[in-house]
Amino acid sequence: MFYKVLHVGPLGENLQGGINEVLLSYRRAFGDKFNGFSSIKYNNKLINLLLFPLVILKFSIFLLVNKKIEIIHFHSASNGSFYRKSILFIIAKFIFSKKCVFQIHGGHFYAFFKKRKWIGAYVSFVFSKLDGIIFLVKEQRSQFIEELSLNNTYLINNIIDFREYEAQKENTTIKLLFLGKITPAKGIFDLVDSVKENKDYLLGKIQIIVGGSGDDIKLKDLIKTNGLENIILFRGWLKGSSKVNAYKESDIIILPSYTEAMPMSILEGMSYSMPVIATPVGSIPEFVQNNQNGILIQIKNKKAILEAIDYYIKNSDKIIDHGKKSYEISKNYFPDIFMQKISNIYMDL
Repeated sequence: MFYKVLHVGPLGENLQGGINEVLLSYRRAFGDKFNGFSSIKYNNKLINLLLFPLVILKFSIFLLVNKKIEIIHFHSASNGSFYRKSILFIIAKFIFSKKCVFQIHGGHFYAFFKKRKWIGAYVSFVFSKLDGIIFLVKEQRSQFIEELSLNNTYLINNIIDFREYEAQKENTTIKLLFLGKITPAKGIFDLVDSVKENKDYLLGKIQIIVGGSGDDIKLKDLIKTNGLENIILFRGWLKGSSKVNAYKESDIIILPSYTEAMPMSILEGMSYSMPVIATPVGSIPEFVQNNQNGILIQIKNKKAILEAIDYYIKNSDKIIDHGKKSYEISKNYFPDIFMQKISNIYMDL
């Protein structure tokens, strides 16, 4: 079945973003049965927009040549991501008569849907013509079922690589890892402010490795201006072995985000036996159990960020206990379970 499915989304070793990480995981899991088509080529929105007519042409030729493809699995976030995939969907559905399914990534897709009447109408049109809609977040699925009376929705997890349990790191200084876009919505600047306000207390006790891209200049300036170079280590966008090494050297994964669907950084961190400090947004409460494998904090709450970090400073033995629990939970997102679930969806279309 898998060799008859084409996955469409940002796909490339040099591309950034959560959807790309998901698709790379798909490719590793499916092996030579995986078919992928990248909807963008660069990490630059303007260049991708200018090149999109070429993407449309290449996509059409791909479907014309590859007759074996029966199902197109589009991976979409909101805004430009949705508009690009919807145009490719129209081609696949109405010109090539393919079965089409959208997987919704990103925790604010419902807000995008409600932002403007014409956006809501367009999303409704696309959803009404799809053979299936896959959600990562239960609440988001329920919202759209209620709003649009959908009867073709599915719920699925993201997929992470299988990984054997590894012994806990032996760091004298607790290392926290933040991976994600450098934007206010990811809570990174709340984290920096929390550290800044408690610099003297935290110095020598923790280090925070930050991997990501976005408002790099602002982040670097805050680190330098406030003398946080010995606490916050900004490494830019991490991929491949650099990202693996960051996971391996860190003790705790932290993501004080305002909105999420099912963040790969947390799931991957859990598979490296790390406890989690995160906000209870999107599907995060489904795999982060408060005081069991991590600590859930309120969004935009700098005091709560400090208290969660301080908990692990004062109870370092809990890093091991919570990390083991994280690993056990992460097994539910390993390829064997996921591939059976996604196969059932394809068979049901």
